[in-house]
Amino acid sequence: MKADLLLVGGNGFLGSHLVDALLAAGRTVRVLDTLPERFRQPVPGVQYFHPGDDKTGVPTAALAGCGVMLHLAQHTLPPASSQQSEQGVRESVQAFEDLLLQALGCGIRQVLFFSSGGAVYGEPSACPIGEASDCRPISPYGRAKLLMEQTLARFHQQQGLHYLVVRPSNPFGPRQDFRGQQGVIPIFLHRMLTGQPISIWGDGLAVKDYLYVSDLVDAVLALLQAGFDNTAYNIGSGCGTTLRDILALLETATGRRARVEYVAAHATDVKNNVLAIEKLVARTGWQPRVSLEQGLCLTRRWYEELQGSL
Repeated sequence: MKADLLLVGGNGFLGSHLVDALLAAGRTVRVLDTLPERFRQPVPGVQYFHPGDDKTGVPTAALAGCGVMLHLAQHTLPPASSQQSEQGVRESVQAFEDLLLQALGCGIRQVLFFSSGGAVYGEPSACPIGEASDCRPISPYGRAKLLMEQTLARFHQQQGLHYLVVRPSNPFGPRQDFRGQQGVIPIFLHRMLTGQPISIWGDGLAVKDYLYVSDLVDAVLALLQAGFDNTAYNIGSGCGTTLRDILALLETATGRRARVEYVAAHATDVKNNVLAIEKLVARTGWQPRVSLEQGLCLTRRWYEELQGSL
């Protein structure tokens, strides 16, 4: 059976929302992921594949007959990783290149790659950060993402592959795992509502760009509609918020006081990261629609409904 799109890593937080939006738009979708979705059952109408299904790594059946591949899969390096960095970077980039070669062999000629608007730029000289800004990643995670972007550019020049790179800021919303180590908003929310202390690396004054998940999904769909022009686009709110501000907004949204513990900052933490979004707006007309306050309330509502169903 043919499918419009294959989502590699489509059972994750962002992938699950993209699946919903693509199905609603009338697209046919396949998902390739190592794990099922964490917070719901398989979605009717979606073909699911697991690496190793045919004992060869990525099953050919997941790729064959697909027009577009969306690559959302996390590689082996967490965002703050600094251990075994070079080996991890090499392994992640090689696995990505191998997948691209396999995809080309199955007839896929268009790839949308989820990079990182927080990690590839490193510590910027000025904010907001435009796509033409220097990329100086300070973490192995950021270096791997940047090398994957460069791999796509090479495949475009040498193999005729067409691509889009999206560099999201810090997306948040329903289905983001509050039990993991990434995503300060769901982690803070969970800890506040369960009376646990919140650990903040550094002084809490780091400025980041937070974007509600539906706005991110709308931006991706707008770019798919606009077409593959072999370049990168930031996706963010265009506004900066400190961690202390996030805590204050969550206290308002939950009616709870946060118990905060300040710990030493990680060397790989970027202190200031706000993305310029003019390039995306000019190409697609997209604009973020959900305010930070609205998004926090929607996330809290989902969390409380989830707890009530457990």
